[in-house]
Amino acid sequence: MNNSTPPVVAVLSLLVLLSAALRVSAGGPPSGEPQGQQSETPEEFRPDVRLVRAFGPGVGQGLPDLPFCAQFQKWGKKLSFVATIHGTDKGTFSLVRQEIQLLKPQLVIKESSEVVGPNAANDALVPQRVSAENGLIRDIHLVQVIAQMLNRNDRVVVVYGGGHFQTDQACLERMLGRPRFIRPR
Repeated sequence: MNNSTPPVVAVLSLLVLLSAALRVSAGGPPSGEPQGQQSETPEEFRPDVRLVRAFGPGVGQGLPDLPFCAQFQKWGKKLSFVATIHGTDKGTFSLVRQEIQLLKPQLVIKESSEVVGPNAANDALVPQRVSAENGLIRDIHLVQVIAQMLNRNDRVVVVYGGGHFQTDQACLERMLGRPRFIRPR
């Protein structure tokens, strides 16, 4: 490396080389080589549920040595969410935006020790306002994908984090009913 290479580029280049070396030493293919043809949806999922892939192939497949697929199939038979099917995507979008805007919190605590700020305030920093708008767009997209999948399929599995549920709770409950915990046997 010459002296004109920025330190960030040098570190990133080193990390890329190191990760490729580790992948090869662990028996995996080097970056860019295909791993072989895999089914887009594992066989274990097909009989009972349809897997929603909002973010492309490979999401949610898990590792082959984990007992996730068999357990998922067992729990899939017990899914009891009942959905209100929305007639059009336009109607779904307006419902989602209205519900999320009503529930969006005025104060968001950032993941750092120094920044706590009201995202919706006029005096908020530009990055905070961008972050708030980005969060709203993300939430609208996620709920809209769920609604579109419900329009196409009888049942879907919805997995979301606690933070998403907090901001989207009213809309999700209107679409799916109140959440129920089903204890596995």
